[in-house]
Amino acid sequence: MPRIILFLSAIMIFFSAYSENSPTEKALDYLEKNQTSLGLWDSDGNKSFFDTYATLKTLTKLQHDKATILTNLSKINLILNLPASPETIKEIAIKLYADDNYSADSLLAMQNADEGWGNSADKQSDPLNTSIIVNLLIEKEITPSIPWTTTSDYLISIQNPDGFWNTSDETALSKLEITAKIVRTLQKLNKNGVTDNALLLSINNALNALRGTLQTDGSFRTTSDLTSFPSLIDTAEVYQTLLQYDQPALYFDTLTLL
Repeated sequence: MPRIILFLSAIMIFFSAYSENSPTEKALDYLEKNQTSLGLWDSDGNKSFFDTYATLKTLTKLQHDKATILTNLSKINLILNLPASPETIKEIAIKLYADDNYSADSLLAMQNADEGWGNSADKQSDPLNTSIIVNLLIEKEITPSIPWTTTSDYLISIQNPDGFWNTSDETALSKLEITAKIVRTLQKLNKNGVTDNALLLSINNALNALRGTLQTDGSFRTTSDLTSFPSLIDTAEVYQTLLQYDQPALYFDTLTLL
């Protein structure tokens, strides 16, 4: 079964591009059928945190009755089923997202010395976890005592020379997907006061790297071998990011493919 995030990307693409009901209705029907009794979404067996967080973020952006119902049901179930005192960073983040009365103090306290966040016992930060936590805190209008610039510096410091990011956590995520996500995170940090040249250069390098993976069939992939079916997840994530900087007409073939 494809990962839920694929359908989330498709929802956002079709909804924002065309405002048509049919693709949105089909995607919402899929999400409704595949929501667990705990209020989670998990299509790969080990990505419930990422799938659930991405699903809820997408649902809250849709002006749709079914999306509202699914969001509220998920939040209620999450509040009821998560531990009263969650310990892992993923449980804490989901609880903070679902429960408006839950304090962010424990999540802020889990920020590592390098100013990132991670879920490993050795306090090793990870770009994906950091990206998700930054987005969550900004959305909740929660500002750490340490300036956002330091978290931005962490993300920039682990960017590869080719403009991409890799992640040791959730190894199934490709460098295209994680890079597209981090660019959107850095963009939010930029809008929240991080305006130094290093951040702008990092974004520009990543955008150029992502643009360079566009193939003649409209997909985004790191190989020019088009004999295999492309990753629609990678393509949708990169498409969503580049649309914030480039003219949509440049990616007409991508939209057609999706």
